[in-house]
Amino acid sequence: MRDIFSKGSNAKEDTLMVQLKKLIPEYKVIYLLWIYAKELLPDHNNISCFEQLKDKFKMIPNATTEESASRWLLEERVQAATKYLLKRLHNRRLVDLYNLYFEKAKEDVASFRAFTDFSEKFFADESQTELQKIIANIVIDEESGDDSE
Repeated sequence: MRDIFSKGSNAKEDTLMVQLKKLIPEYKVIYLLWIYAKELLPDHNNISCFEQLKDKFKMIPNATTEESASRWLLEERVQAATKYLLKRLHNRRLVDLYNLYFEKAKEDVASFRAFTDFSEKFFADESQTELQKIIANIVIDEESGDDSE
């Protein structure tokens, strides 16, 4: 079994699992993956219920029930880890969508328009977008620059 908590291909970049473990204990990471990204768990096809998850991953406390584990989702750090996980999954899905639009754009004008619109948003410079948001919220006091009075 591959260690899902090891470093990524670039030694300077931690894997998703390492990042999650920095936020919450490993057993809670396993639970989050089971809830939101089963495909990231080793041998995920053989885990269909919480008891099988506990049997496979012995670090989950033995007294934990599925109901008690679901209460972890209310914890602030677990919510931060969930948000991080879902954001990373969302980014992966955006790349998949980009590739799908790209293939369809080769054959259809409407798909090409959708591809160019999607590409424009997908590759937008996020820091510029943040700057634009800040600028848009600046209120200019026109009277403050008027020294004629």
